[in-house]
Amino acid sequence: MEHGLVMVATPDQVTQAELDEALDNERREQAVRDAFASDLYSRWQGYREARREVEDEWLDALRAVKGEYGPEQEKVMEQQQALSRVFIKITATKVNAAYSRLIDLLFQNVDSFWDIVTSPLSDIPAAIKQQIRMMAIQELLPYRLDPRTRNQLIQERNDEMERELLAEALEKANTAAMKMKRLIKDYLINANALTEIKKMVREQVTLGTGCIKVATLNIRNHEKWESEGDEWKLTDHQSIEPDIEWASVFDLFPDPYSHDPGKPNDLFRRHVLTKHEFRELAGSPGFEQDTIHAILMESPLGNHVPEDYERELRNINNNDEQYVTPQRFDVLEYWGPVDGHQLMEYGVTDIDEQAEYQANIWICDGRMIMARLNPLKPEAIPYKFVPYESLLHRFWGIGIPYMMNDSQDVTNSTGRALLDNAALTAGPMP
Repeated sequence: MEHGLVMVATPDQVTQAELDEALDNERREQAVRDAFASDLYSRWQGYREARREVEDEWLDALRAVKGEYGPEQEKVMEQQQALSRVFIKITATKVNAAYSRLIDLLFQNVDSFWDIVTSPLSDIPAAIKQQIRMMAIQELLPYRLDPRTRNQLIQERNDEMERELLAEALEKANTAAMKMKRLIKDYLINANALTEIKKMVREQVTLGTGCIKVATLNIRNHEKWESEGDEWKLTDHQSIEPDIEWASVFDLFPDPYSHDPGKPNDLFRRHVLTKHEFRELAGSPGFEQDTIHAILMESPLGNHVPEDYERELRNINNNDEQYVTPQRFDVLEYWGPVDGHQLMEYGVTDIDEQAEYQANIWICDGRMIMARLNPLKPEAIPYKFVPYESLLHRFWGIGIPYMMNDSQDVTNSTGRALLDNAALTAGPMP
């Protein structure tokens, strides 16, 4: 309704204008998030391409352990019309020996492969030392002594009180350490830590680098028997506990410029999730429920695109690809630095727009499904890489199969030549 130069809007028109404005803002924020997710996806593609040669090394290592020739060697033997295809499995023997040795060293006693001990060089804070000094002085005030004797006695009493305090503190610290050790042991048992560490060691020996994810939390369900009068009932309880998880290096893509496996600049982890696993993310804290449901509606059969190394792994494991169901979702998990203004546009508050922050971001199908600041204090990437043998200026370590390349090739060549010669020189029996 218009009155002269003044436009009067009805309540319905005001409400609709506010809704339109809110919708425009939401679309604008969604566009920013999608653009940021696209940038992260492009960065992951670069990291993936930079890792191609290392993937070939890993696949060759797995073939050597299994006792199979690679496609290039098969082609050479075909051209040379080799009669024998024998593969003498000395690599597998050495890998198993190294793995067994490491496991024996780590887990000679399951209860003692780690420990918590008190500090052998404890100290007393300056404020408490001052209080002890004042107490020693007050104890000797009633006595008439010459200054030299008084100072000597005060120092002796001061030292005695400090020793008593340190002894008491050490006893309490030992008790607290034992309680903490039992608690950590319970956490490790619940997280199935020994099995996860053994998986990491197996990949470390075979591929040259193992990886374990630590210092994160997980919600676990526990069942307890509780009494209600004369009856006992089984009840469910939830608790937040530290988690430990083996992560295959095939799924990890660190910054190619990183040379220190202990401190990668940033990294991606690629998750291939079933429809059920992807849907469960919608109920996890911090994840965008609406975005995940939208992806499920748009891609009911999944959006998984197998990588080249995945196909090779299936070939090595004799899995026929025609029986593989591709109903999976590719999800990228990013850990690394992000500009503050990008996080603010996503909705993270109480941060400086001009600062840089360590963040954890998940993306799927070109869209961001979760973004948060790194919850670890001090900030660190929770994926810990453990090389079997390190090389200078190289992020990835080398394992037993890589070290035995020449020995394995010479042994195989000798064995094939011996059998081929025997087949050519052996004549028909009369």
